Parts: sequence; C-alpha cells; structure tokens
Amino acid sequence: MIITQLLNPGKSCFLYYLLLCLLQEQRTVALQLRNIFVLFEPSGVQIFDANFLYGYNIPNGTWALTDSHASSPIPCSAFLAACDSDNAWIVQSTSPSADMWRGWSEEHDAHIYWMEVFPLEELIALG
Repeated sequence: MIITQLLNPGKSCFLYYLLLCLLQEQRTVALQLRNIFVLFEPSGVQIFDANFLYGYNIPNGTWALTDSHASSPIPCSAFLAACDSDNAWIVQSTSPSADMWRGWSEEHDAHIYWMEVFPLEELIALG
C-alpha cells in the first residue's frame, strides 16, 4: 500500500502513528530507516541490513513500513523480497511524485491511497 500526501511532514507523522498503533496491538512490524530496518516482534527488537536481498529475517504477517525520500525512493530489497514471498505487507509513505512510487508499485501490485492535507484547525488542535 502506498500513502501519499502533499504535506511532506504529514506522511512521516502518519507512518510513526501507524507504527505506534501496531506496536500497541503487539503486531510484528519492520520499520526501514535508510540502510537498516528495525524489526519489532512481541519477543523483542532486532536490527537488520535493509539491503539483505532475500528478506529471510522478516516473519510472516509483518507490516513493513517505509518512508520514501530522494536517496531511497523505493522500499528496501528485504521488504520487496518479503512482499514477494507473502511474508510482509508494505506500507510506503511518499510524495505524490510518480517517480517515487510508480515503478515498484506496478511490479508488486500495490494499492495507492491519497491522504488529504490536514485542515489548519486540526493542525492547531494537534499542537
């Protein structure tokens, strides 16, 4: 799944909000942070190389969260491999620029969701 929004910080905030919600439910979550990913499981936390091609360390049912940016526009190879083997469900937050999501999303049959910009009143209420 791809989440896109015009407001750049909003997409990253959503990703961290989703991470917190999933961890509260004790779900298995992998969070990509540039060239590593952090795997959160009910039994503990581990750190892995994000470029590990086969994604063997990602268990079945994992939510794989990634935030695209200019130096890393697509999910890491470990996430893509885990997705291809049906072990992970990728959630990528990205800008609306098609260069940031079109290639991998078509190859991996991703669904795209557009997130509206938060109204000013909501931003003020959030502090």
